[in-house]
Amino acid sequence: MDKVTRFLIKYKWITFVLFALLYWLFFVALQINRGLNSELISGYHYWRKSDTYAQILNYYNNGLNFFDFSLYFNQMTSQGKAVGEFPLFYYLIAIQKTIFGDHIIVAKINWIIVSFFGLFSLFKIALHFTKSHIYSFIIALSPFLLPIYSVYLVEFLPDPIAFHFVLIGLYFLLRSHNENKKHLLYFSLFFISWAGMIKPFFL
Repeated sequence: MDKVTRFLIKYKWITFVLFALLYWLFFVALQINRGLNSELISGYHYWRKSDTYAQILNYYNNGLNFFDFSLYFNQMTSQGKAVGEFPLFYYLIAIQKTIFGDHIIVAKINWIIVSFFGLFSLFKIALHFTKSHIYSFIIALSPFLLPIYSVYLVEFLPDPIAFHFVLIGLYFLLRSHNENKKHLLYFSLFFISWAGMIKPFFL
């Protein structure tokens, strides 16, 4: 074990900070941060992205009634009712909007945070098997090399959220297996189940 590895194992917070810096470096280098302050929803799948943000706004405007799940427009009904994914994530964003104000960047920051911890979970999983920080950094940040990942990372689509929740759930599952702690297994089931209720094919 080289000195750098021993140092990073001893001071785990430095590993976290280093990963955060590398994450933001990719984020900026690929210009994913461009348009974070834009209030315009556009690009590919703009209709689907609008549906997602409409659910957040309706929770924000209806007094945070979790069971009043609706969109702004539905051709089949004037009430905006439609079938959609499990809305807990959108509901939590609506709560944040009541605190920080009705700004679109509040929602985008949630997508960024979930993606960061999803990739960091992938890093921890890779580190467990490879025992190499360098290889683990490469594996965890490799999704940025996929154009489809970088393009849709901070868009109002459910797929990135479900994908990263699965990674977080798998990390807790690995820890549960290694440490034999039930509460870690419950965390794993929670995140993987949440991902499945958002996008079933991620199960």
